[in-house]
Amino acid sequence: MKPLRNGSLTPPPVPLPEAERGRKRCCLPLSLQGRGTGGGVRERTLIAAVLLAVLLSGCNKDRPMLAGGKPVSHWIEALKDPDAKLRKTAVAKLGNVGPADEGVLPALLGALGDTDAAVRREAILALMKYGPGAREAIPRLTEMRQHDRDAQVRTSAAKALEKLERDSNSPR
Repeated sequence: MKPLRNGSLTPPPVPLPEAERGRKRCCLPLSLQGRGTGGGVRERTLIAAVLLAVLLSGCNKDRPMLAGGKPVSHWIEALKDPDAKLRKTAVAKLGNVGPADEGVLPALLGALGDTDAAVRREAILALMKYGPGAREAIPRLTEMRQHDRDAQVRTSAAKALEKLERDSNSPR
């Protein structure tokens, strides 16, 4: 923007016509204020409301649930990736989704059998966040607490079992 003659970068305010002085000013363009065009404000407001209702009525019907900006199905698929770091990230993202998506629990249960101990630990943490619906994992967690080859996984499984048992015994 070029500086004006007075050195400022913004133009001076345009004085209102005599008929407009003293009136409340509206921030809407004249075309939406009903001035200078044939339509009235009420008509335009009604049309805008109807259009908005039509647009909103179809929102979110076919959109997949997202975790970390990607669909849950992406993270479930990522559990098959050879990269353990990606699998661990996928488990963490699925843990954040929790019971909101029906595909999460089976995916997390499958991740308990991952070859990488860090992925298994992350799956246990995700199941702890999942809540009481993760009771289905109790038999597998019990087996992991006793027989997993990684000491940290065994400890995490024991903590998860305590939490799941505490959650299922607490009043709702």
